[in-house]
Amino acid sequence: MADMTAKTVNSEIQKYVRYESDYSWFLDNDCETHGTSCPPPNTNSHIETVYCYLEKNMNMVDGFINNYFSSFDEDLKNKLRSLVYTLFVEGGKKDISISYEHGGSIVGTLIQVIGCSINENTFHAALGIVRYTKTASSDHCFSPGYWKANESRIENALQYMFYKDVIKRI
Repeated sequence: MADMTAKTVNSEIQKYVRYESDYSWFLDNDCETHGTSCPPPNTNSHIETVYCYLEKNMNMVDGFINNYFSSFDEDLKNKLRSLVYTLFVEGGKKDISISYEHGGSIVGTLIQVIGCSINENTFHAALGIVRYTKTASSDHCFSPGYWKANESRIENALQYMFYKDVIKRI
């Protein structure tokens, strides 16, 4: 049964490979001042993923999240805990947020939980937090309409980043 659930989780993760073009698009730049010829912005990505078995015990899950995802703030860890609990009840979930500051940064955050039950007390799962920040160079700014109209592509790009990281752990 464990092999079957591993294949189920793997096949779900493999679906994200189709988002590679959105990932490439997301890495490109579109500046209100310079259009697509804008120099590269400062970027910062922070990705943590894990491919694991989880016991259906929230105290154990809480300790695991605190230890493994210790470099993330408490708000993100709380969202991850909530998604893990949801996994125990109804299957995998995700939480996505995108923020934009005019003349500042674009931040995309994906919290993803993919898993399935092995038995009533154990789940096979891939968990991860992906946070990607793009900060425009001085005298440059990202076009808010461009990013707002393409939120689904940003989500896809973050899921591709999740895929690239978690696939190394399988």
